[in-house]
Amino acid sequence: MRTRILLAAFALALAGCGSAATTTTEANQPTTTTRSEVPAAVFAYSYTAGDSYTYDISLAQHIAMTTKVEGDPGMFGNADAPSNVDVDTNIDGTVAYDLSAGPEADTTTLHISGIFDNVSVEGTVDGEPVTDADVQSGTVPDLVEVPDTTIVLDKYGRPVSVDGTTVPSDSQFFGDPFALFGGLTSGGLDQPFGPEFPDHPLTVGDSWTEEQSQDIPDTGQTVATSVTYTVTGTDTIDGHEVMTIDFTASSSGADIDLGQMFQALMEGFASMGQDTSTTVDIPTIEFVVSLGETSGSGTYWFDQEAGIVRKVQQTYAIPMSMHMAVSSSEGNGSTDLQMSIESTVNAQLNEGAAAG
Repeated sequence: MRTRILLAAFALALAGCGSAATTTTEANQPTTTTRSEVPAAVFAYSYTAGDSYTYDISLAQHIAMTTKVEGDPGMFGNADAPSNVDVDTNIDGTVAYDLSAGPEADTTTLHISGIFDNVSVEGTVDGEPVTDADVQSGTVPDLVEVPDTTIVLDKYGRPVSVDGTTVPSDSQFFGDPFALFGGLTSGGLDQPFGPEFPDHPLTVGDSWTEEQSQDIPDTGQTVATSVTYTVTGTDTIDGHEVMTIDFTASSSGADIDLGQMFQALMEGFASMGQDTSTTVDIPTIEFVVSLGETSGSGTYWFDQEAGIVRKVQQTYAIPMSMHMAVSSSEGNGSTDLQMSIESTVNAQLNEGAAAG
């Protein structure tokens, strides 16, 4: 369906972000915050090879999407495709962490997997109640991915590697772009629950910031991400004393022009096996995908003694848009898509299912 094809374009654009990322960490102690009697301590994870942890999770996702198609019939698939989709997806399930030794001292290999037990979709498609057929056909975007990834972390929760190697940029167009896209839209299920801690003592009122930037090749644009954590107090979860840590996250947007790239691909495919004396009609393509400024917030309940997060609440909001126009001897047409996605995840450690 057109919806899935257009979303794949977003994934391809995001996958093109360069890996030349830098991370900086800074700490501060707001003088306006009243200090508690909680002694300062270094926060770190106490993962042990061979252990496993299971979180009971619930995910609520809201998608609002409008699509406008103009031009000659048939240029962008079914002319009767919906112009407005407004749906809520709710999922209950589990996320499991299976731990093994990392490649270096003070590192842990963490395999994240998941099971979705209950999935429900409610809302409207062009004002009519959504149906199972809408979901099966792809008319309603299916953006929540079951996590299945392996991450190496150090004891402070800083990632060392993800799935072992980096996928070469020239092969991403022929892989599964939704595996790359899913991390943005699934509320962070494919990432470990919890902050990246600094290596110095913290107590109530302390804050620190993690910053990262990624260059988008051939565009001159850089996507900058910032996450600020604050230790806000103490609580009790299932009889365990925990520290509450709030976070806010933001990421700058980017506009990525893929028109020339897609046109070059079409020219390459069209020339395969063609007689050099034959003229091939190559359409003119405009294709711009945009990722707006994204935001996130939430709270972690961290057990210092056990070195693990016991409870999580986190929300991510992502605006996106796309413009595509094609001019050829077969006709002209354009499509414009606007979409906003908000995903909220609640998770709590299931001690009965945890081993170690």
